Amino acid sequence: MGVEVAMVQIAYSDRDLRSLIHAGHAHVQGSDVFGTRYHALRPDLFFFQHATYGLDEPNPSWSSDWFG
Repeated sequence: MGVEVAMVQIAYSDRDLRSLIHAGHAHVQGSDVFGTRYHALRPDLFFFQHATYGLDEPNPSWSSDWFG
């Protein structure tokens, strides 16, 4: 199973995986080229980034696993 498939399964799981999601994102932080600080767990950044995954890939590698 690829990482992309595992991420989709986590996103749509019925289990409470908040601690797993938090642990996987807590270390993602820093400053962009303009000096603006960011953190992966800031809700607006978190949801925007996840909503736009795959938009630059017309055929993401995990699509065949899900759609044949």
